[in-house]
Amino acid sequence: MNKAFVLRVVELAMARHRWDELGCEPPFVMEQLREFHRLVEAFDRGAVAPGSAPEEVDDLRCPRHRVLAPLACVDGCVFCTRGY
Repeated sequence: MNKAFVLRVVELAMARHRWDELGCEPPFVMEQLREFHRLVEAFDRGAVAPGSAPEEVDDLRCPRHRVLAPLACVDGCVFCTRGY
């Protein structure tokens, strides 16, 4: 289900959904989106050994929203800092 969600989001981006809100035309994004779509599509969760993710990943997650902080210098997740 997560894989299908990510693929759908990437497909929406590739269809330029809400690009009018960007205020710019990213020059290389289509190729990057195609490559990311290909990587997600090819990903086989069964090939990943349970417990093989680094333990540090859990330390980077917001305990409330369970999302990863994008940078070490960010104080809280994107939802916490926006008051959600």
